[in-house]
Amino acid sequence: MFVESDSFIKTSKSLKDVQPELDKLRQKAVSKVFYFIIQKLQALRKPKTNIQILQQSVLLKYKYVISFLKEHGKEVYTEVRTAYIDTMNKVLSACFRAYIQALEKLQFDIATSSDLIGVETGSIGLFSRVREPLKNRSAVFALGDRINILKDIEQPTLIPHIAEASSQKYPYEVIFGSLHRLLLDTATSEYLFCDNFFGEEAMFNEIFAGPLTVIDEHFNSILPNSYDAMGDEFPVWTHILTRQALKVRKFKFILRNC
Repeated sequence: MFVESDSFIKTSKSLKDVQPELDKLRQKAVSKVFYFIIQKLQALRKPKTNIQILQQSVLLKYKYVISFLKEHGKEVYTEVRTAYIDTMNKVLSACFRAYIQALEKLQFDIATSSDLIGVETGSIGLFSRVREPLKNRSAVFALGDRINILKDIEQPTLIPHIAEASSQKYPYEVIFGSLHRLLLDTATSEYLFCDNFFGEEAMFNEIFAGPLTVIDEHFNSILPNSYDAMGDEFPVWTHILTRQALKVRKFKFILRNC
């Protein structure tokens, strides 16, 4: 405010008379701005909302509101910041959980325990999934066409309902690659928005704590039960190639978190 920037006005006697009214006006403006921006953030929770479009076409138009709160209502700004982090944490966690569940339905196993060299084939439990073992067990370690997944790590993500409708199934490296690309694209978009709208990079960690936990839970349930040696290697190489892609995009902050 011009009152705070002008030392002559700050020391004037007339200011003391109007200061209480100025404070009331500031509080009223901050309160209206708070409810306005919270209402905009609530739209992020609506089902089937395109979050990125809402961020770019609606929220970014009001980033001056965030600047106003930072300067004239720091406590209220903290509430808005917390509300956004909580909202995006929950929304993105739910989105990734739903996407992972859909992807898992599209997976087929290249190998099972009965295909591994040195594992007895007669140890199949009563309720175990029965599958004809591979005739050539050394094929479990063959790359074949599977190496193609590493030649283009930025292919479009799988759309589960389309793949399911055509009865398509994929090995785990394709499932992982699609999940990994979605995470990369979502993280990049969210990072840029937080930096542009809030002027804060640190929010990224708080927002993605939930989604990363969901993805970790998926890995912890899938990888210990995987008998596909080559399939288990692909996520490692995909991760390495993704870090190189991030360097090209110059997102050093995201690199520190992956």
